[in-house]
Amino acid sequence: MANKQITNFFRPVEQNEIPTTNTGTSDPTSSHLATKRKIAWDSILGTSTRSKSRKPKQDGKIVRWIEQFEWLDVDTSEGGRQLEAGNIYRVWCKWCRSTREKTDYASERGKLVEKKESLTEHSASSRHIHARDKFFAGPVETSSLAKAFRKSADHSVDKTVAELKIKFNIAYMIAKHEMPYSMFPKLLLLHRKNGVDINPTYDNTHKCAEIIANIADGMRRELSSSIKNANYISILIDGDTDNAAKECEIVYVRRVDKNGKATVNLLGQNVVEHALADGVLSATKALCEYVDERWSTKLIGFCADGAAVNLGRNRSVSTLLRDGVANYLVSIHCMPHRLELAMLAVQKNVAMVRNVHDVLNMIWKTYHYSPKSYRELGSLAMELGVNVYTPKSVTGTRWAPHVERALRIFLSTKQVDKNNPTSAGQYAAVLAHSEHLASTTRNADIKGRATKVVRTMTTLKFAAFCHFLLDLFSEIATLSHTLQTNDVILTQAIQAVKSCIATVELMKMQPVENGSLEKFKEIMNTEQINSNNASTDDNLEPVTFQEIKLKGRPT
Repeated sequence: MANKQITNFFRPVEQNEIPTTNTGTSDPTSSHLATKRKIAWDSILGTSTRSKSRKPKQDGKIVRWIEQFEWLDVDTSEGGRQLEAGNIYRVWCKWCRSTREKTDYASERGKLVEKKESLTEHSASSRHIHARDKFFAGPVETSSLAKAFRKSADHSVDKTVAELKIKFNIAYMIAKHEMPYSMFPKLLLLHRKNGVDINPTYDNTHKCAEIIANIADGMRRELSSSIKNANYISILIDGDTDNAAKECEIVYVRRVDKNGKATVNLLGQNVVEHALADGVLSATKALCEYVDERWSTKLIGFCADGAAVNLGRNRSVSTLLRDGVANYLVSIHCMPHRLELAMLAVQKNVAMVRNVHDVLNMIWKTYHYSPKSYRELGSLAMELGVNVYTPKSVTGTRWAPHVERALRIFLSTKQVDKNNPTSAGQYAAVLAHSEHLASTTRNADIKGRATKVVRTMTTLKFAAFCHFLLDLFSEIATLSHTLQTNDVILTQAIQAVKSCIATVELMKMQPVENGSLEKFKEIMNTEQINSNNASTDDNLEPVTFQEIKLKGRPT
């Protein structure tokens, strides 16, 4: 003590004077902790030689914190300590920084701490505990046993996800095709029979309904988000009925996506209180507000069929929307529906079109309501060497392509044996069977219908006009298909209408190139005429079509 002077209290502490902890054991954990404490002391004492303004009690507080909290990392530089705010230090958590846990103690700037309570609170937090477990579990994961367990767990998760994808796809198909939920377990059983390993979890109708509900919620959220991000929308409505025969309104929304493409999505189906304009509008508003509360501020277009409740001048859905929602609303009559109404008007006003329509309808009724007649038609067609198709209906307000399809089937000539071709076709098979019914049946209704069909089908004028109508309705069906596409825009629709009008106008002067009427005219040109100067039908060789001698003179 004689050599001690008062200045010794202000000189830097030597390295050998750093206090150490006498553990009394060779425990590596204790030795590791002592090393950490020594490093902390080095950091503190190293800065104390450069910063004479730091108080000893402040350094002692940091040392106590480091001793108590093993994870603590402290910035003891002048920049790390906020002198103007008192004893506030910038600290980090080693474990959170190492594992990249999202806490303030893992950020680049660190956490400003003044009191010990903040460190205690962080030490007990769930994120810190998770980071601690992850930090100390790091070296263990490198073992072969840990890798095996992790690989097994990952494989199990992947297998479960793959099975759920299959179940979700099956449930979506059931909803898409309106199949009963009872098909869900059966389709899963079919997958197992085909060798797909699927566990029986969720293998019941209740879970199928739950899966479909989850899929619908997800699709509805995506649709709602896309509509909310859209600047402008248009709605399309139509009447509908559900399985309970309740009158409903089905609503679609049309918008332009971020790629500039027009898209149409189904909003849903809602029961209407009554079939008046107020009831239809209430059902439509409910569906629109469900996906976007601000839908009325984006509405610019409205499309429906030509019913008065939708597009009438006085108190229709269109006028109510224009008066109460958007006075700049543009209302459009559904163009495919309007085209179909125009074709129905042609059918009523043009006698030849009405005649063809009546004959096709009688043929359809004969084989639709009598399986025996359809079976006899098939047997007769086999004897003629041709394949026959089921006749199609042409009645009702349906899209124009169904008339074109009925005519194409009526005039088809598909052969059974290509090695032994024949000129007969469905036209000849139907005529031969109608002649059989007219001569053998005792039912007056069937007999009269068959007689009418035979008398009409054996005329040249009827056969030629059927070929002309096939070309005409093929062009109209193309227009109808174009107007029914979801991504069609107004300019494309107008261009398709103009193109169709030009083609129909051209049909007045000449048949469509490679069309049905042009092929029929080639058949007529191959027939030999006995006298070029003949003026009566008796001097002309009858035109033969599908081995049938047609009555009448070609013009």
